[in-house]
Amino acid sequence: MVRHIALLIRKEWILDFRSRSAVSGIVLYIVATVYVLYLSVDTLTPTLWSGLIWVTLLFSGITAVNKSFVQEPPARHLYYYSTVSPQAVIIAKILYNAAFLVLLTVLAFVIFGLLMGFQIHNAMLMLGILMAGAAGLSVTLSMVSAIAWKAGNSPALMAVLSFPLLIPLLLTLMKLSRAAVLDMWPPDIWKDALIFGALSLISLFVAVILFPYLWKD
Repeated sequence: MVRHIALLIRKEWILDFRSRSAVSGIVLYIVATVYVLYLSVDTLTPTLWSGLIWVTLLFSGITAVNKSFVQEPPARHLYYYSTVSPQAVIIAKILYNAAFLVLLTVLAFVIFGLLMGFQIHNAMLMLGILMAGAAGLSVTLSMVSAIAWKAGNSPALMAVLSFPLLIPLLLTLMKLSRAAVLDMWPPDIWKDALIFGALSLISLFVAVILFPYLWKD
């Protein structure tokens, strides 16, 4: 299965960068969003800086992962069905989306820093939290993308389904980010880190278990 996962990830890479319109559109979306925020915000505090970058990453992540299943024709899914296991498909999607969102996170972080300054005490720690959060978000978004694809490729459905599932994850990430930007670490902050890890692992487990049933439908 590892070989199939590697081949599927390679296929995702080739499809995205052979037709660069989707990737270019997402990058342009991030740049435009950050620039509009830069023009709109007069007084920028560290906590506001943290909140704005999470909003940017959330919506760009939904846009990026939404294409995960939508961009593939039904014939290709039929081919997958006859050649690879559904677990290999969903794991490959999750891993590729995680890597893609991490790259978008680094890009957004750099653009935020160039336009708005690094309004944080520990930039590298904040970047690490953002990258970990992007990888965690990709798990839930990949599964929701599969559900939206089965329901008719509705972008609105992707957004409606993903927000309730992402709220617990985002709350823990916001607490960790707030501690990083203010350099104020409550004694129980480690609990939020454990909660984030547990939620990510549970989402991964649920995706791997439930996706085969969705795949066979």
